[in-house]
Amino acid sequence: MISRFLFALVIGLFSPMMVFAASAAVSGPTEVHVGQTFQIHLNANNAQDIDTIRYIGSYSSELVQVQNMTNGSAFPLRSPGSSVSRDSFNLGGFSLEDTANGDIEAGTLTFKALKPGLATFTLKEGTHIVSNGQEQATSFGSWTVAVSPNAPSNSITIASSSHPDETAWYSAREVRVNWSISGNKPLSTSISFDQNQHSGSNMKLTKNSQANFSANRDGIWYAHIQSRISSSQIIREDFRIQIDTTSPRALTLMNDEAMATQSNTIRFTALDQTSGISHYDVSVNGNFPIATTETFLTVANVHTGINHVRVRATDKAGNSSETELSFQLI
Repeated sequence: MISRFLFALVIGLFSPMMVFAASAAVSGPTEVHVGQTFQIHLNANNAQDIDTIRYIGSYSSELVQVQNMTNGSAFPLRSPGSSVSRDSFNLGGFSLEDTANGDIEAGTLTFKALKPGLATFTLKEGTHIVSNGQEQATSFGSWTVAVSPNAPSNSITIASSSHPDETAWYSAREVRVNWSISGNKPLSTSISFDQNQHSGSNMKLTKNSQANFSANRDGIWYAHIQSRISSSQIIREDFRIQIDTTSPRALTLMNDEAMATQSNTIRFTALDQTSGISHYDVSVNGNFPIATTETFLTVANVHTGINHVRVRATDKAGNSSETELSFQLI
């Protein structure tokens, strides 16, 4: 028993203490544009049982402006002395509970790009990655971000050669849509065609700039065009298409005094549940056709005896239906 203890003691005396090496690193986007807000991450790579961090560094204050500084979730408690200034930052944090292992995020700095150039973010001496009082940091990283001029405006222009006016009604169900995308070349473009103004669940990828659709029923339809410009930017436009292929129904026509003799006022009513009635054309005894949006008309050029009236109802898509009435004036 004693010999085993002595052997273990000797091994402990002559074995070097195990020291872990962690790197203090910086990461973020490689390119931003003037006016864009972005984040730089302070990382600890290959950490072993870390409980305390301190990151000290500098940045290109002539190109970017610091907006905010936050601790990583592994070190929620901020250490005294943490601060940001015009060209430097000092972030300290610690945990009283679980230690952190592996590759972890120690904190985040939020910046706003001010003008074009190469902005650098560099960690300096004084940066610490600590486990139970023992230093693990052996290297300090840096990061460079290219700040470009204002990003080009990305937009989608969408139109329809078959149904060009979004406010008009059309009697054709075959639809042709074309579009163009300005600005940066999109990573992908998707399209869909349905009756939901805010739909997007049935988007299909396309490499074209034109598509044909077929509406299977009357009503209001929408062509949706969506383009992914970058991993964080998606633009979309929708085009409204109104279709009505059904003629007005239930056109009724009557004389104000069907049994009497003196009235020459005609009343008419047609129903069109999709686009609605645009106007009525009235013909009396085959002469002087009259267009009106009213549902009654006092007609002239009538004579004693039998008079013939024909009324044609036309909806806003151009579909029409007709009916006739004869009445007698004594």
